[in-house]
Amino acid sequence: MSLQMSIINSIISPVCRVLPVSCSLPRFGDLFGAQAALSLSCGATIVFFLLLASAEHPAMLFIHKLPTLFMHVLPASQMVVTDLSDPDRRADSLSKLGLCFGIGMIAGSTLGGHLNTRYGSVLLCVAFSLLLVLKFIPKTTKAPTKTNSEGEKMQSCGLNS
Repeated sequence: MSLQMSIINSIISPVCRVLPVSCSLPRFGDLFGAQAALSLSCGATIVFFLLLASAEHPAMLFIHKLPTLFMHVLPASQMVVTDLSDPDRRADSLSKLGLCFGIGMIAGSTLGGHLNTRYGSVLLCVAFSLLLVLKFIPKTTKAPTKTNSEGEKMQSCGLNS
């Protein structure tokens, strides 16, 4: 049974995580803003861990994977950094973000284990990340574009010949 669950999990995880993000997250961020996209990612992480913690049946181990459709914190963070940074310093900002995520993936597991043994539930920390996003990420991160006339709008869309 364990081998079968491992095989099914290795098939389901990439399908749930990689395929939908290529189209859904950037469009969601364009429509609702980078703060909403990052909040959705952090909220999906909370739901993911709550479902995993409450799993009492093997089927729940597959159902808890459904929030991974929206758990894309790195691309959402890249969206925020891209919107908030100057074009001249954007590559520098994105490389620092990648470095921080890399360090977090390495040191985060160890630090999370120590915090869990000393202070209890890790879910509190995950919920705290959502509160940080809502508090410190501006609701609109893109600078408004100025279009004064219909001709400028058509030219900016590439429709004016």
